[in-house]
Amino acid sequence: MDKQQETEVHKQLIDISIKSHIQSLMTEGQITEADFYLNDAGDKMIEIIDEAGDVIMYNYTQGKLHSYGGRLRD
Repeated sequence: MDKQQETEVHKQLIDISIKSHIQSLMTEGQITEADFYLNDAGDKMIEIIDEAGDVIMYNYTQGKLHSYGGRLRD
């Protein structure tokens, strides 16, 4: 596996981990449908603040991290 493939696998694992965490928070009632919004493309989005105070923007529709701490995902 080359470096680019490793990077893509790592990104996929991050996406899966974040989505799983969001689903757990929904199950626990800490996040509700009211916490989501639709972006211009109609995708379901959510913003979460992590323990360090950085904003995580997650595209729930696509199952992908959109940005972290103001930095867009490449």
